[in-house]
Amino acid sequence: MFDESKFLFKNISAGPKVSTETHTAWNPAIDTESLAIVPFSPNSSSIDRVISVLSSETETIPASVCARSSQSISVTTAEPVDSSSSDSCAPLPLCAGLSSNETTTTENLAISSGNSSIRTHSMRTRSQNGILKPKVMFLATKHPLPDTIEPTCASLAIKDPHWKQAMLDELEALKKNETWELVPEHTNRTIVGCMWVFRVKKNADGSVARYKARLVAKGFTQLPGVDYKETFTPVVKPVTIRLVLSIAVSNGCFLTDFSQALSSKFSLKDLGQVHYFLGIEVLHTSDGLFLSQSKYIADVLNKANMSGAKDSTTPLSTSLSLTLNDGTAAVDDTEFRKIIGALQYLSLTRLDICFAVNKLSQFMHKPTTLHLQALKRVLMYLKGTIQHGITLKPGMNPKISVYTDSDWAGNADDRRSTSAYIIYLGSNPVSWCSKKQKTVARSSTEAEYRAIALSVSELTWIQSILHELHVAIPDSPIVFCDNLSATYTCMNPVFHTIMKHLALDYFFVREKVSAGALRVQHPTSQQLANALTKALPSDKFQQLISKIGVSTQTTILRGSVGGKESRFQIQLNSR
Repeated sequence: MFDESKFLFKNISAGPKVSTETHTAWNPAIDTESLAIVPFSPNSSSIDRVISVLSSETETIPASVCARSSQSISVTTAEPVDSSSSDSCAPLPLCAGLSSNETTTTENLAISSGNSSIRTHSMRTRSQNGILKPKVMFLATKHPLPDTIEPTCASLAIKDPHWKQAMLDELEALKKNETWELVPEHTNRTIVGCMWVFRVKKNADGSVARYKARLVAKGFTQLPGVDYKETFTPVVKPVTIRLVLSIAVSNGCFLTDFSQALSSKFSLKDLGQVHYFLGIEVLHTSDGLFLSQSKYIADVLNKANMSGAKDSTTPLSTSLSLTLNDGTAAVDDTEFRKIIGALQYLSLTRLDICFAVNKLSQFMHKPTTLHLQALKRVLMYLKGTIQHGITLKPGMNPKISVYTDSDWAGNADDRRSTSAYIIYLGSNPVSWCSKKQKTVARSSTEAEYRAIALSVSELTWIQSILHELHVAIPDSPIVFCDNLSATYTCMNPVFHTIMKHLALDYFFVREKVSAGALRVQHPTSQQLANALTKALPSDKFQQLISKIGVSTQTTILRGSVGGKESRFQIQLNSR
């Protein structure tokens, strides 16, 4: 509530009254002959008087003050006075004037006739000194510069020459590719409209590479079952990207032939060697191609306020059992899901966090404080291994190797097992997965066999892709499983009733083995897929990730800034 008493002027009645309609606040420290008089009604309230004083113009200003005020810039200050205070103080002047004594310390004081303000020092403007050119301000800040704004509609984009040119380029490309065909309008058909989508394409260093405008159809105006029966959008799988890069690093002519084949069908633009692709940094080294997402990890840590967190040697703790109902308080599920989604994209090059992300994804519908602590541990592990990635090395004799494993009844809530596999093309990991099984396995053999069936299904698809790309694999793929019973079951031609409920997986794998499409063996060394099924101790985990293909390199980013190629090198200290 507003308290008028805090804004009352002390000793306002001490000054002499000028008239019955005009009052003057008096300060003994100021010459009374140079006081300005502000009119207000004696019947008005205290707050009205204050407002009247702050907003009214002065009626009387000494000539000596006016002469100096024409060369001064005034500053207004007003502070409330607490009338309840018992301390003695000088009465607050409504307006202050100047004496004619030019030798005093207040020689440069001036009163503005517009707002009753006070100047405490002299000042000369740029125009008074004859400086008429615009003043250029340079500002340094520790905060990042704002990103280029992407317009939300065509009316805003057409005002910018960059976006306008991007729209013209899009229309020209659609016309050149003969995307549309002009047909007469039918009265019994609904016309689907179009809309513009604008995006800023950036280089690896964050500079603007191009302004991209796309003209798309308003598919949301169509009714399913009336305007269309089904939809299909071709999207490249991450496995395909790693597979093509792995082939290209071994066979340089492959990309040349591949690009020429695409150029005959589509209009392509040669951007040179790949350095930054879909958030993945590509470093060309003497060992091959190093793929990492260090910049993406830094952005995730910054958004999660974990940039200053301590490092962790493992993504999950072996002593922590994650369950749905752990007795801790619930947390914000929105933020939890955002971080999980970001980590899922990060697993494109970081198979060492594959199991941790899969495990924490099972609690997205109702995360608790314990789940959030486990998620923060994953971020702490990423902070300590921000420079890690995978290296795709060239190989003269490519062969396919598959490592499968399962954690039998590892889930404490429903006792389902976790299947995991890693598929290598030569020495390069191209596909990996950590997935919770859909049913409960009654034995470790059953759990391992289902993991084999899952990996063989992915292996069959990879073989078909390699066949379409005309890449010959001379030897049959080898599937390594550390469960002898499951290994023997794959090669046993006799069907046992004990495996009746696994008939589909059983016959699927056995058919591949019988046809010679693959071989199932017990690994002579360590099971590499073990890192994707459970939380491991630090020493064992560090030993495994070095074998599965996760390594560290110095990331070098290239970009084009101002029409000239610039080179930015980020030195990431190894820990």
